[in-house]
Amino acid sequence: MPEMDGFEATREIRAQEQARGDHIPIIAMTANVLKEEVDSCYQAGMNDFIGKPFDTNELLLKIYNLKTKNLTTLSINLYDSMNLYGLEAVPSKNGNYLLLSATDSQNKNPELYVLDITNKKLLKMPFKSFVDKCTFTNGNKNIYCAYSNSFSNNNFSYPFDYYLGLIPSQDSFAKVNLETGEFTIFIENTPYDAYNLQISEDESFLIFINKYDGLLYKLDLTNQEV
Repeated sequence: MPEMDGFEATREIRAQEQARGDHIPIIAMTANVLKEEVDSCYQAGMNDFIGKPFDTNELLLKIYNLKTKNLTTLSINLYDSMNLYGLEAVPSKNGNYLLLSATDSQNKNPELYVLDITNKKLLKMPFKSFVDKCTFTNGNKNIYCAYSNSFSNNNFSYPFDYYLGLIPSQDSFAKVNLETGEFTIFIENTPYDAYNLQISEDESFLIFINKYDGLLYKLDLTNQEV
C-alpha cells in the first residue's frame, strides 16, 4: 500500500475502534508465514492470518470462525473441481451464510454465490454481481442485490477493473429467497451503480450509495422507484 503497510493500517483501525466501540475482524494474507511474521500480525491487532497461495476452504473456515466463537471444526467442501479466484466474502448477520464473489483463473466470468454453512450447500445466484452490491436481511431469509449485465463482458479483469471504475454499470435490483430460491426483480437497467446496500426492517425500501456521484439514494421496493 502506498501510504502504510498492513501492520500500520491495522494499528490505525484498532485505534479508531477505541473511540467507536466496535471491532472489525482482520485476517492477514501474507507469503511469509515465519513465526516472527505471524507474531507481528497478532501484535498489530490482527485476528488471524493465512499464507499465500491460500486454500479457499481454509479461508472460508477462518472467516466463519471470526463470526462464530467456540467453533473447533467445520467440514465445508466446495465442489471438488471448483477453483475460485478474485475471491471476496461477507458473512450474514447470524453467521449461517457466507456471500462470495469470485472469477475464473483468468479473472473473467464473475459469479456470485451464497454458502449455506448449516446445510453445507453452495448456491449460485442467477445474476452477476459483487459482495458489496448485496445485503442480507436481518432474518437472513432474503438477500437483496444490485447487479448488471455489464459484468458479463469478459474484456475486463474482475473484480479489479470494476473497482477502478473502468466498467460502466446500469444496475438492476433484485431479491433472492435463500430458503426457496425464488428470484424477484424490482427494477431493471437504472442509471445507478449501487454499493453499500442496506435494507429496511420491513423490507419496503433499500438504501444505497451511487458510485457515480457518491450520493445516498432510497429505492422504494413497493412502488419500484428511486
